[in-house]
Amino acid sequence: MKQTTYIGEGTSISGGATILPGIRIGKKVIIGAGSVATKNIEDVRLFMVIARKIKEPLMIFESLNTFNFY
Repeated sequence: MKQTTYIGEGTSISGGATILPGIRIGKKVIIGAGSVATKNIEDVRLFMVIARKIKEPLMIFESLNTFNFY
């Protein structure tokens, strides 16, 4: 069965990261190097393998609208 993977606008995926088939990655998500996404990730999240869990929304920035992903 074919599964569609969705990656939202403004999402940044670091080297060595793996996203399994059928996973939905929200908008403005940062996925750390070497991470493995096995579950859907909501908008505006930081996901990294070190903590092995999804971190809370990035509150470090005054406004995510002014934060640019490159």
